[in-house]
Amino acid sequence: VSVITRPLDKISALNFKVKRLYIDRGHFSVPVIRQLKALGIPFETPTVIRGKKGGARRPLRGGGGYKTAYTMKSRKYGSVTFDVWVVCVYSN
Repeated sequence: VSVITRPLDKISALNFKVKRLYIDRGHFSVPVIRQLKALGIPFETPTVIRGKKGGARRPLRGGGGYKTAYTMKSRKYGSVTFDVWVVCVYSN
């Protein structure tokens, strides 16, 4: 979690306010998302899909775009619930 809090501490020391944080898929984890929610910082990150069924793949059913709540679970860190926006783009 210090991967997120350390840079945010430096940014706040410079009197900047973070309006939205864009993080890469390497930070898609329960501790990081829990920390960002606790700090009240809106964030965007690609959802990492692991496995053949269930997990983060579950909200991807259907077409079009929509918002849904998703609970990510970790044996080591517990769980965290957050909103997921699903955007479906059709291409030929």
